[in-house]
Amino acid sequence: MLSLNTICRVTLNNFKRFICILICITLSFQPTSAKNTNNAIVHATHVNVRIGPSIEAPVVGRIVKKGTPIEIISKNNNWYYIHYDILKKGWILADFVTPLFQPEEVEPEYIDKVIQAEKMQYKSISGRAYFDLGVFAFEEGNYQNAITNFEKAIQLNPDDPEFYHYMGKTYLENQNYELSEKYLSEAFNRNPLLSDIKKDRAILLYRQEKYRLSADLFLEIIRENPSEIISIYYAANCLYKMQDYYQAGQLFQKSAKASPSLKANCMYYAGICYTKTGLPHKGRQLFMQVQNNPKSGTLKEYASKWLNAIDKKTLTRKPYFLFAQLGYQYDSNIRLEPIDEDLYTDEDDYCTSFLFSGNYTLADAKPYQISAGMVYFKYVYSEYTQYNMDGSMAHLNTKIDLLPVKIGLDLSPSVFWLDSKKYMERFNVTPSFSYNLLPELTVIVSFSNKYDNHLENDDRNAVQTENELTLQYAMPKKHLILFSTFRHTIMNADNDIHDNDRIISRAGIRMHEMWGFTTELNGQYEQKKYDLLDPAYDAIRDDYKYMATLNIQRSIITPWLGIKTELKYTKNSSNINIYNYKRSSVTFSLTTRY
Repeated sequence: MLSLNTICRVTLNNFKRFICILICITLSFQPTSAKNTNNAIVHATHVNVRIGPSIEAPVVGRIVKKGTPIEIISKNNNWYYIHYDILKKGWILADFVTPLFQPEEVEPEYIDKVIQAEKMQYKSISGRAYFDLGVFAFEEGNYQNAITNFEKAIQLNPDDPEFYHYMGKTYLENQNYELSEKYLSEAFNRNPLLSDIKKDRAILLYRQEKYRLSADLFLEIIRENPSEIISIYYAANCLYKMQDYYQAGQLFQKSAKASPSLKANCMYYAGICYTKTGLPHKGRQLFMQVQNNPKSGTLKEYASKWLNAIDKKTLTRKPYFLFAQLGYQYDSNIRLEPIDEDLYTDEDDYCTSFLFSGNYTLADAKPYQISAGMVYFKYVYSEYTQYNMDGSMAHLNTKIDLLPVKIGLDLSPSVFWLDSKKYMERFNVTPSFSYNLLPELTVIVSFSNKYDNHLENDDRNAVQTENELTLQYAMPKKHLILFSTFRHTIMNADNDIHDNDRIISRAGIRMHEMWGFTTELNGQYEQKKYDLLDPAYDAIRDDYKYMATLNIQRSIITPWLGIKTELKYTKNSSNINIYNYKRSSVTFSLTTRY
């Protein structure tokens, strides 16, 4: 006994065949303004009606009954051009017709026009009929039958772009991407406004793993129609394949909200995207929704694995970070940097340096984070011990991560010692804002105020205001980061002679883990102009500085132990000769982090 599903499927298939036949029959009719003006009779049975006045012309109909009345419109040699069955027309051999009057011969030019029109009409009707049959076969998944019918449709009417479009769609489903591209391109060239032609071309590019081109086309479709859910979903998948997790996560979430059938799948991949972009708390929320969704199927198991991995990483993640560096340096021109660039010796010396930094996360309730830390450094020279320097800096940092915007505030008091004597105190307040213009491009803006207290020279007490813009472009697949910084500093000292404006431009490249090395190369250009005349030199000071730095480091023995080499070159040019100098240094260091 047949099941209900089998009966429904058979009934549906029979209904489709009936509709197909009905469409084909309907398309065979061409409405005319013919009236009931019959003026002849067919005196034979099964007489063929042809598309032209020739025995070789294709048959377009047949008059079955003897005595059928017809209307003769014109005559060409031994052929009549007739209307029959009210709406049908064509050419019939005069031998089978008894006219009720004597028809007149028409001009050959007119006959040619009629024949041409009939051929075009025949091809159009026949092509459309085959096309409809092809569409039915395509929708039933019978792709080979669909291709056969689309080929016949194109042969009969090679000017219809829709025929090429569906042929391309069929080859796409048949995984013949070369022919699919051929026919979809032909359809697009003939009519770029065809419905869904852009989407099908984008899907083809996706299947060919041309994710960048496919994503661009899908995003173009979304801009034209923001509610095109399938395009949003495919665009998200393209970006995910390209490891553009931030934008992919946004599109996956948008698809999840708009399509219940895609919701579980989209939420799962959105969770992966947020986890990979450094927001595991958001990823965890999405994985929990997948786990609680009864329609998630096997995705529940995968979501559970991600949840376990996130929880395990959270439990094992250290709330602190420690770093230490011990180095040995050759300095061709000893200067008291970073606290005073005008104190120099024009002498070279060797220096042992030590750096220690640490940071502790006090609170991490996403998206808020509060941390505190400190930095201590020391330089000990072999001969010029009066330039031995110590520096101690503490900081309290608050961050709010509202992806793609991050807001930060850093408070940092510092103390510097020169030859074991306290030299300067500084307090720094720095609010900062960062924004991801693109997944690869980050813009960082900071506004810093430094309050300097020179303990040995009150004239140099000052407030420095720094405005800084940084652009950072990351290429994760190539382990590259390109960065550029523009900074404007205004110095307001207690003694106006020291007031100056400084413009600093810096650009560089950082390569992570290339053949085991992390390398950074950067260059800096600086211009410093003083506001007032220096009475000691009877001039307004104007300096230009060029600086280049190369850092190379890698791990040795264990991941937490490393070696580092730094090369630095500086040249300062001034309109006051005493401030002209060159400086080169090379430093070899042993580093450790925990």
